[in-house]
Order: sequence, then structure tokens, then C-alpha cells
Amino acid sequence: VIAAMTATADFALEPNPGSIGGQVTDALTSSPIEDAQIEVYFDSILAGFANTDSSGNYNVPGLAPGDYIVVANSANYESQAIGALVGSNAATNVDFSLTETPGTIAGSVLDTSSNPIPGAAIAILQDKVIIQILLTDPYGNYEAPGLTPGDYFVAVRANNYQSAGSPASVSSGSTTLVNFSLASTPGSLYGTISDMITTNPISGARILLFSNSQLIAFTLSSGSGDYEVPDLA
Repeated sequence: VIAAMTATADFALEPNPGSIGGQVTDALTSSPIEDAQIEVYFDSILAGFANTDSSGNYNVPGLAPGDYIVVANSANYESQAIGALVGSNAATNVDFSLTETPGTIAGSVLDTSSNPIPGAAIAILQDKVIIQILLTDPYGNYEAPGLTPGDYFVAVRANNYQSAGSPASVSSGSTTLVNFSLASTPGSLYGTISDMITTNPISGARILLFSNSQLIAFTLSSGSGDYEVPDLA
């Protein structure tokens, strides 16, 4: 300080930092997610990071007051980003509820001779509720993506073929293969045995049915000469 003069002493004070903390849980079970990666961004610049503990909790201290973007990442889960406003000497709470990365059910539908069955209807069910319905492509293949990890049932139906179904367990980020081999819907053979000259019905005629020289069924004609052999492939 000099006599008869004014000395200048300016100060530029920074506000005390704040922090961001919270918990990361599974969206379906509400269970805490351990070792999830938390990243805090300020204008696209990484300003801080942390990992969740065994209880799913995290804390990122030493953040200057301002607007931030908080991103949570964890293996087998979809990432999530949330905006946060940090104040001086304040703790901002940002919780995350992460959804598991979806899985896929895929496979093929063939006949018993390994020929593809195009246009077969595939139904994906969970707890007896239909989640997806789709058709096989010209090569008999199908794919049902975007399924939440869990247990499902896959049902298939095609014209002139027997229906089938199979349970399927879907894991996060993976593809579960469910293939089908459908047998033809059984048919029947029927007719009438009669005398060529009189056209009178012949009762008790023996009907023998062969496939590739092998006897596969037999029956007798009725009193009216009629016969039927059911349940034939």
C-alpha cells in the first residue's frame, strides 16, 4: 500500500466441488450389479469414473458444479446415460436400472428327409403368452431376436405336417438354436371290396398294405365290403 494511492487485490474463487453417487441395479430383479463401470462426462470430456461395489453403489467426488452426463456400463447389460446437475458442496444422486442385453432364438424347420419347410409358423411363448410369431424363409430357417434372457417355449406348425414344440433358454447376448424335424400328418387309405361281376360287397377280404416290400398294416373288409387303414405317414 502506497500513501495516497489505492491498491487493487482481486480474487477468483472456485466453488467447492460436489459429487455424484447412486446405485446400479438389474431392471428385472432389482438386484445390485457389482463392478459396473460409471463414467462422468462434462462437454464430452471424461471428468471422473468409478466402479460399483458389491451393493451396486458408486461415488464420483471432486466434480466442479455444472451439468454432466453419467453413463453406466456392465457386461451383459445395455448401457444407460442420465444427465445430472452438480452443485457446490452437494451430493447428486443418480441411480441406474439396467436391462440385460437381449438374446436370440434361431433354427431351422425340416421334414424327416431333411428338406426345408418354408412358410412354417413359429410362435415364441413365455409363461403361455405369445411373444413373437414369424415364418420360416425359403430355406426353412427362422430367427427371433430381441428376447429378454429367460425361459421360453418354441412351437411350430406347418400345413400337412405334425406340429411340434420345444423349451428354450435364452442367455444375454447369445443365440439359442432350436431346430425341428417334422413328420408328415398321418392320412388313411380306404375303399370297398366287391365282386367284379355282380358288384356285391365281399365281406372278410384280407387287405395287406406294403411299403418297400415290407408289410406295415392289414385289416379285413366289413360286412358291406368297406375297409380303412388309418394313421399312415
